[in-house]
Amino acid sequence: RLALVLEGTVTAVSAPLAGFGGEEMALPQVDDLWIALDGGGRPRALLRTTAVEVVRLGDVGAGQVRAETGADDVAAWRRDTEAAVRDAVGVEPDDDTELVVEHVVVLYS
Repeated sequence: RLALVLEGTVTAVSAPLAGFGGEEMALPQVDDLWIALDGGGRPRALLRTTAVEVVRLGDVGAGQVRAETGADDVAAWRRDTEAAVRDAVGVEPDDDTELVVEHVVVLYS
């Protein structure tokens, strides 16, 4: 997936809102800078957050899925995201589950 970010195909990431809170897991902010790591934990790219939004799982459409995966398969994205929510916060997601969507741009790789 990192390769898709580096080539500009993937321009957004999402996580369950329930996983944020406190200073250690504050919501991302526009113009935040962060380093994307590869599977071995090595720095691969400097990214900048360009937009942050909170959306309901049930409201995510093909455009958002394309930004996160580079594909248009909303059903597959939904299955994967529901599993990730269960793993991350231990709740059964539904249409009202809120996600934090962070839009990014690669500044350096």
